[in-house]
Amino acid sequence: MHCTDAHLHLTEQGVSGIYPDLDDLEIVFSCTSRPEEWAIQEKIQHRGLKRFYGLHPWYADLWDEDVGKTLVSFLEKDSEAGVGEIGMDSKKGDPVTQSDIFGKQLELASEYGRTVTVHMVGMEKQVLEHLRPYRKDIPATILHSFKAESYIRPFSELGCYFSLSPRLLDKADEKLKPFIGRIPEDRILVETDAPFTGRNFEDMHSLMERFAGLRDMQVEEFTETVYRNMERIF
Repeated sequence: MHCTDAHLHLTEQGVSGIYPDLDDLEIVFSCTSRPEEWAIQEKIQHRGLKRFYGLHPWYADLWDEDVGKTLVSFLEKDSEAGVGEIGMDSKKGDPVTQSDIFGKQLELASEYGRTVTVHMVGMEKQVLEHLRPYRKDIPATILHSFKAESYIRPFSELGCYFSLSPRLLDKADEKLKPFIGRIPEDRILVETDAPFTGRNFEDMHSLMERFAGLRDMQVEEFTETVYRNMERIF
């Protein structure tokens, strides 16, 4: 059984303490939220690690010319690094500032040909509008902790990947099954967002089993599918 994680924060304290099978992960996408995390991220080691450098929408007001130059320097030092976690959030922060800084980071991802991972809360329409011009220039877009069922089709048309988090399990199975069933098989990912996992996370093996059941798949088949999707991104 393959074990992967499409979104977590290895720079944050407490990840190993709440993640009993962390060492079992074969592919790991580790994201950052603030500039002070970027140098820490650069030094982290884990098999299958892909690093992401970005400014989270909650901290969009930290952006200035120096922050932009620093982000570029990390992307230039790591030719495989992605850009993230970036995006927009209707519940926290100024939407005008977020839109501007999201756009600037998408421009960098486009210029350097890097994968992005996107935080999106109540801003699906705005995020779509931002992503459309970069469809051919950004190799892959991961929608972190995706839950906006009505937007599966338009984001699928852009070729985005949909990352499922433990927070989804707050919903009843009868609501989750049709939602998860609509996600294209070659675009489905699973994440923990560790250490911000919420109450439904015990370990990645159990999480994979849970989502496999909701997808009506054997866990071995499901984890192989997710693994292939993770490989394809990089």
